[in-house]
Amino acid sequence: MRVAVLGRDDAARVIGVSSARAVWAVNATNLALTIPVLSEYLNSRGLGASVPVPLAILILLLAHAIFASLKPTALVAVSFLATCAVGATLFQVLLIDAYP
Repeated sequence: MRVAVLGRDDAARVIGVSSARAVWAVNATNLALTIPVLSEYLNSRGLGASVPVPLAILILLLAHAIFASLKPTALVAVSFLATCAVGATLFQVLLIDAYP
């Protein structure tokens, strides 16, 4: 009995694409779960006025992660990395600045 299997190139593409989509999904989930943590953390310390800008950064990164998972091209991945580098730095600086 013969069993049909994918060729090496096709199998590698299936594994690569599925692994990349899993990583994008984990990234998007991490960003989505950070939103309520950020809000609760700042509000519990009386820093509720500092929430909007870091929240906007998280929403921008989440939207970019979702877009990148739907259209996984090299250009989108590079733009995501650039956006995340700037966004993560700005996010941390804003949180450090908000805390007295």
